Amino acid sequence: MERICYSPLGLRKAWNETFAEKSKVAIVGLVVIGIACVGGGVSSLVAVCQAQRAAEALLANASTVEQLQTVHSRYPRSGAAASALLLLAGEQRRLGRLKESSVTYQKFLAAFPKHSLAPVAALGVAENALASGCFPDGIDRLQALAAKYPVSFVVPFSLYTRAELLTTQAGRIPEARELLRNLTLWFPDSVFSRYSADLLFLLDAQQVKE
Repeated sequence: MERICYSPLGLRKAWNETFAEKSKVAIVGLVVIGIACVGGGVSSLVAVCQAQRAAEALLANASTVEQLQTVHSRYPRSGAAASALLLLAGEQRRLGRLKESSVTYQKFLAAFPKHSLAPVAALGVAENALASGCFPDGIDRLQALAAKYPVSFVVPFSLYTRAELLTTQAGRIPEARELLRNLTLWFPDSVFSRYSADLLFLLDAQQVKE
């Protein structure tokens, strides 16, 4: 069977179509958090609000690795810190510092395990493993991600990526087929559902040739 190669750049274009629209608003919006104070003093509430505004202002002007690290170090429990960690991990990846990027994603998951964008951080770790050539680890992380965050918008991408990788491994094409079929059933409106149908067609065509 003709080898189907994993292409992070090709998948990244499709992933951006899905992720950009949803995460752009989320990344910007998650710096605004609700503050519930039961029995707290007005001065404490004002202090918290001021700190939050300061964190947001610092994040708004942060773009470099050092500036993003400063946001997190100064306001580690703020929504701005969560945003800064995700942006920092992405910047580290862009610079080719994959190990540091993965550490930053893991730091996000440890500090904000219930955050709505935790699946994005988990996906970042998996993608870094794949980009580093650690395919078994990357595949395992993609599987764990889908199991832990089954309704996250990143799951269709992770399922498709895992299925495509499995097609390159001897004896695992039936597993890949099952993933692709499940993806089309579970996420029929996802762009990756269409990609799954295309890949299933290609696998069927290759099987006929054999």
